[in-house]
Amino acid sequence: MIRRVYSLFRRYMVAHDVLSAPPQNITDEHGALLGHVDMVRAEWGRLSLSGWVVADRVSLRSGESVQVTERPSGAPGRDPLNFHFAVPCLGESLNGGLDITLEADGGRPLQINLRHPSTTALVFGFLRASFAALPAAIRWQQHHEPMDKAKVKRLLGLDGGSHVGLIPDMLFADVAARQDNVPPPSIVIVLPVFNAHEVLIECLERVERHTDLLWHLIIVEDFSSDRRVRPFLQGWAAQRPENVTLILHDENKGFVESANAGLSAARVRSDLQPVVILNSDALVPPRWASRLLEPMLEASDVASVTPLSNDAELHSVPTICAPTSLPTGASDRIDAEAARLSPAFTGPELPTGVGFCMALNPAYLRKVPTFDTAFGRGYGEEVDWCQKTAALGGRHVAQHRLFVEHRSGQSFSQNEKKISIIENGRLVSSRYPRFDAEVQDFIAGDPLCGARLALAVAWAAAVVGAEDSIPIYLCHSLGGGAEHALQGLVGTRAEAGEPSVLLRVGGPDRWQLEVAGPSGVTRGGTNDFAVVERLLEPLTKRHVVYSCGVGDSDPASLPKHILALAKGPDDTLEVTFHDYLPISPAYTLLDQDGVYHPDAHRAPELATWQARWGSLIEAAAQVTVFSRSSERLVTETWPDSAARINYAPHPVLGLTSPAKSLCSDVPSNAPRVVAVLGNINHHKGATVLKDLAQLTNKRRSLELVLIGNVDPSVLLPSKVKIHGTYYPDQISSLAARYGVTAWLIPSVWPETFSFTTHEALATGLPVFAFNIGAQGDAVSDATNGIAVPYTSSDRLAETLLDAIVSHRSTSAERPM
Repeated sequence: MIRRVYSLFRRYMVAHDVLSAPPQNITDEHGALLGHVDMVRAEWGRLSLSGWVVADRVSLRSGESVQVTERPSGAPGRDPLNFHFAVPCLGESLNGGLDITLEADGGRPLQINLRHPSTTALVFGFLRASFAALPAAIRWQQHHEPMDKAKVKRLLGLDGGSHVGLIPDMLFADVAARQDNVPPPSIVIVLPVFNAHEVLIECLERVERHTDLLWHLIIVEDFSSDRRVRPFLQGWAAQRPENVTLILHDENKGFVESANAGLSAARVRSDLQPVVILNSDALVPPRWASRLLEPMLEASDVASVTPLSNDAELHSVPTICAPTSLPTGASDRIDAEAARLSPAFTGPELPTGVGFCMALNPAYLRKVPTFDTAFGRGYGEEVDWCQKTAALGGRHVAQHRLFVEHRSGQSFSQNEKKISIIENGRLVSSRYPRFDAEVQDFIAGDPLCGARLALAVAWAAAVVGAEDSIPIYLCHSLGGGAEHALQGLVGTRAEAGEPSVLLRVGGPDRWQLEVAGPSGVTRGGTNDFAVVERLLEPLTKRHVVYSCGVGDSDPASLPKHILALAKGPDDTLEVTFHDYLPISPAYTLLDQDGVYHPDAHRAPELATWQARWGSLIEAAAQVTVFSRSSERLVTETWPDSAARINYAPHPVLGLTSPAKSLCSDVPSNAPRVVAVLGNINHHKGATVLKDLAQLTNKRRSLELVLIGNVDPSVLLPSKVKIHGTYYPDQISSLAARYGVTAWLIPSVWPETFSFTTHEALATGLPVFAFNIGAQGDAVSDATNGIAVPYTSSDRLAETLLDAIVSHRSTSAERPM
């Protein structure tokens, strides 16, 4: 038991021993700002660093490795060059920490030192997480339910750390219209203007056309350098004297002073009216004003209200804190979906509003009547106002029922914007030390995930358009090869600017819905399938793909739910075989003793199960398999599917030079080193490896290495070296480091596709695997593959050892 806990702690250490360094400035020899390092951290054997610089070239040096990012030829040099470095860093390079150097053209070399978190903090964190995970761990030991194992991994932070918020039931609740005699309020809109002529025209047109309350617009023209702006505004305002006040600055004063001039003019009119601060690059949709004021009219302590947007930090859609450009017409489609959401859902309190479109409560404006001019030309002034009014009892909320497009940066250069954000961010942090932590807590929990997810689906529908279908993948939450393949598809679409929708099972909630796109992933969980159907309503043309349902709490009902997702006249359905759940609830086709029988799929007791899943197979336009062995099993189970089967092996990416040459300098008298590649559990051959290690305890000429991780429930003998997590592009260098002379794939189930087998074969070294499933197909087809007979006896380890010894004695390799 102690060794088992220690094994689990080692994995916890790898996941949580994250090396990081704070954001830093990049300066020239005189200390002037050239750029900024936004993020730097090392985890899971990889260093990531990103930021921006006003230069044509920036390089990163880590040990002997050098990476360079350069401005593309012909690209304008006035905008900052964004950089992102991802550098593999193997275990020994992290001992004691990691030192790297970043250097930009014309700048001083920046030394960055990354250090480990304290061991004490890691130990106490592990103990706290283990205590929380103990009930699920006990259930896993008793029943081996995938959901319990997934919960243990999630509580220990071994699932990649992706948080899943709960989609609130009230998000779609029906609410009767308000029956009161209170007249609708009138509003004052303060619009600071500097340049951005084209978007300004559209902004004003939308304000006039779409404002559904009595309104007065105060425009503050801040001495624009674009000579078209002022005459246009003078003419536009002159035609609307009852609704528009135009203030003209005789010098450029910046956003903060312009907004304050508008607020002062608003107070002269009345200090009882709500005021909306609106950027000239914000495009309001129909009936926006009444929706924006809803939370403020419902609760008098609401100091500010901010809508959701494509670029509004904590209020951003589809991904929190990630700006997204929108195609023409998309914003109104997204807003139409926002308007359908229920006002019964009371949005959470936020650390701040966002000043691109922010309604201010007149009661709090009387207490804090202006923005602080210490924030210069802009950025951070609304945070300061919100923090001050929060201290007076005010709350700052998001209006989930309103989406306003924000074409950010129209009045600022990107360089000026980033410098202002950094400098004003320091001022905010010095005044309000808890603010940064409050923002991070909000991001981690994302209590707006339900509304954000609903609008993310609408965004996906708007991006794809009516002509093209959008993929909806039914997948699991347990990682592995199916997830690896799925992320490849989703990542390719994201790089092309195309969204994907994933519906996961096997997590803390039965259904976890995700929208993935270029800016990241938005996710939320629910146990009500009706909520899933309601969220997906904007997707009118779908390509539904069954990827993997392992881990679901009620897999027998999955075919019914999947068919419900693909019931539209233009929808298509595809079933892919990453496992054999459609054939048997024992999705690995192993019996209760963990043994595979070639005729397992023909068992009479599976008839009802296969008929239920057969309805899904029959409805599918395409059935995709990734190996010939899977094709045989599927056609034998459902003969009518043969004409619709698509044989499509996965591409195996990320491989480097063959390891055979890298290992050629191993001394002739060195022991033979057999390495197992991949993360292994019982059906992946962990027990076989354990038995093999015990058989070879006295054989000094044979060493075993696991490049990957082992299920903590399996205790491997200390003879087996365990490397831990790796990336595919590290395989050859790891083979050289450990002196690997052959690979072993000990999996005891007929895999549908085996990435590890193909990765091992690509090194050129001998690869041993049982002659079943996709792994058997792969080694049988390869010149360096050795197919080992699979028997249902308990002599599998002995069979493997005999094959390894026999191959050694008959090959041209050095004798044992």
